[in-house]
Amino acid sequence: MDDENAKVSANTEPSVPPASDPGGEEDPKVEIDLNRIFADEETDLNELFQDEEMRKLLKKINRNKNDLEKMKDRFVETFGEDQSEEEEQPEEEPSE
Repeated sequence: MDDENAKVSANTEPSVPPASDPGGEEDPKVEIDLNRIFADEETDLNELFQDEEMRKLLKKINRNKNDLEKMKDRFVETFGEDQSEEEEQPEEEPSE
């Protein structure tokens, strides 16, 4: 029986990528153009943030922000706008 379990575990691939996997990041040799990512900004972001690590961080932050907006939209579609509107409205205090 141990041989069967060993064969099954050897043939299955993990569904989660290993921690050492960069997770589909682009080629590190390609320079990140912050002006394309943040097109609405008037300032030259490439000049402002010349450090490559900072550019990677800003790109990841922007990607995470976009992902959160998508998740929020899906949540509203799934559960309806009524719940999200109720939470945003301040409670009125009773007047005497």
